[in-house]
Amino acid sequence: MSREQSYDHRQLTAGVDDNGRRIDRVVRRAVPQLGLSQLHRALRVGEIRRNGKRCRASDRVENGDIITVRLPRSAGSAIDTAAVTRHPAPETLIEGRIILENEHILALHKRRGTLVHGDGSLNDAVTRYLSDRLKPSLSFRPGPLHRLDRNSSGLILFGKSLQGAQRFSELLQQRQVAKSYLGLFAGAIRQPCCWSGSIQRNQRTLRSHSGSSGYSAETVVQPLALGRYDDGQVLTLAICRIRSGRTHQIRAHAAHAGFPLAGDSKYGGGSFLGGYILHALSIELERVDPLLGFRRLVDPPENSVQQRIERFFGRSALHAVVQEQPKRLHYGP
Repeated sequence: MSREQSYDHRQLTAGVDDNGRRIDRVVRRAVPQLGLSQLHRALRVGEIRRNGKRCRASDRVENGDIITVRLPRSAGSAIDTAAVTRHPAPETLIEGRIILENEHILALHKRRGTLVHGDGSLNDAVTRYLSDRLKPSLSFRPGPLHRLDRNSSGLILFGKSLQGAQRFSELLQQRQVAKSYLGLFAGAIRQPCCWSGSIQRNQRTLRSHSGSSGYSAETVVQPLALGRYDDGQVLTLAICRIRSGRTHQIRAHAAHAGFPLAGDSKYGGGSFLGGYILHALSIELERVDPLLGFRRLVDPPENSVQQRIERFFGRSALHAVVQEQPKRLHYGP
């Protein structure tokens, strides 16, 4: 085999999202399997070129630039071609679940049990759905803009553009995004309260703990209704409002306060038919954002959750869930 035949050649076209970015970062994003030392060697020896010319790692890319990459076949064969591959039609994880879609974001309803990341995940489905809807970009890949656990349901946002993703991230950092969750808790939470312990993550047990160390976090709790489970256990339907969004924040805060989610065995909630209920009900900004195109998005619970709420708390509890300022509902006990 000749020396030329042992190499792969890739041609990449820079898009709007790549404009002004360093070429080493653009290439590394487009070819994630390429090691950092391999990348800089390729730049040094001219195996990465911009518009046919040698370039330095710090050179800035412009929209429409043609970047050619010449790599050994072992590395080139692993190049991520997601930016140019056309995928099949939208998958069932997307169909009928779009809450809002514009140029910069995609808001979806996630069902309980659906993974956000990994093979067969919502992220995979979104990538396929958007594959022929987005302008070419080497630097940007659509992805989730915030967390939502596998067994939580509800509203989740995906970025469709670099500008949209950066804007939402900026608002999160400035604590200008309020996320409201509907939860069903073990025990009687009789008054509005605030759980404010710091959150620390144990990477060995994959559990979060509320205490004096870790990242600051605050969960504002508004009880909506009290009810009872079949065994007589007291239950509370409540809306939890957060701005910080630490991993398992609501679950850890609730367990620390003595009101774990009913059925959340990982945090002391015991068993509960159908598993715990934690539903991402709404995302609210302080004002309408002209880029993101919304101020408040609401995703009502799916039918199976509504049926469980009605069973334990009555029909009127459902109406309180999506009110702008839900009021306390008085039920026994």
